[in-house]
Order: sequence, then C-alpha cells, then structure tokens
Amino acid sequence: MTISKKIYIDKSVSNHRFILRKLKKGKKVNNIYCIIYTEDMFLEIINSNKINEKYDKAVLIGIADSRRKAMELLVNIFDDVYVPNPNIDYMKRYFTTNKS
Repeated sequence: MTISKKIYIDKSVSNHRFILRKLKKGKKVNNIYCIIYTEDMFLEIINSNKINEKYDKAVLIGIADSRRKAMELLVNIFDDVYVPNPNIDYMKRYFTTNKS
C-alpha cells in the first residue's frame, strides 16, 4: 500500500508517524481504520487488521481510531476536495499523484 502525501489524519490518532510507517510496510495496527482509494471500489473504510495483499495497489488517504471517526473524516475529505471541484477524476488525481 502506498500513502498519499495529502493524507488526512483524525486528531484523535496519536503517534501517527509510527502508525503510517507500519501501514506502509504492510503491518497491522490495532484500533486504526483506514480510508483507502482502490481502482475497483474507489473509496473504502477498512480496519487496518483486515489489510492484506488485495490492497497492495491501494492508496491510503486517511486514518482514524474508530469507524465513526473515519466516516466523519471522509465527510471532511469530500468537503475539502470534492465540493470545490465536483469531479471524481480530480479527486482521484488529488490523492494519487503525490504518494510515497
């Protein structure tokens, strides 16, 4: 999995740099929900413990410590990125052009 340079991190997530390093290496992190971009599903919220090789080509665009907060973060993402420019292709490029 790659990580977008424009990742959204919920304020309740502590040690986010450590968490991002682990996720980038494909390791599981307890109590973290990831918002990921995939070609086939577009956006998906998934518990980091369920990430497997199926998500190798996914781009991580947000993390939160609960599913509810991940959904709230997704609303923020849409407000910040999609509402000003209501174009799904723009939103995809926004998160996928600059990734690590």
